[in-house]
Amino acid sequence: MCSSASALFILICYFGSSQVYRQTAAAKIASHDQRDAGVAITDGIQHLVDTIDDEPYALHFDRSVSSVELVKQGPLAIRYVIPLMLSDNVWTRIRAQHVLADITINMYGYRNFAEGWPSEIEREKWETHWNNLGNFDAKSSSEERMQAHARWTAYYGIKDRTP
Repeated sequence: MCSSASALFILICYFGSSQVYRQTAAAKIASHDQRDAGVAITDGIQHLVDTIDDEPYALHFDRSVSSVELVKQGPLAIRYVIPLMLSDNVWTRIRAQHVLADITINMYGYRNFAEGWPSEIEREKWETHWNNLGNFDAKSSSEERMQAHARWTAYYGIKDRTP
């Protein structure tokens, strides 16, 4: 565990340990040892969900190594992240919100901060989609989060996967 106040030391500790998380998740995703490939992928995604609060970025505490890796998994990860919308931990919900938003904006054509949206039409389509799913806000009331959760689970055809 990093305890030094030195920024350089913190960065060295951060990058060294985050590689372990990435390797663990990648190993679980790539693991095919006598299991169906689909099961291995879902095990890897579940590991990322289980560790979403581990190793938050120092300059972007609302994101973590696992949350960034979940976004890379794309739409497949959505059904695993949805239950986190109801977490008691606000940071878990915030990270889940970022994962859901980032995956869905990518689905609507958003590229990256430098390139942005292909057109205003795609951005508006995504905004409509997000609003139709309850405009999830991790800091909203419990009732509003429950309503958004219900919309997401219905839209993605998820049975009861609440925490």
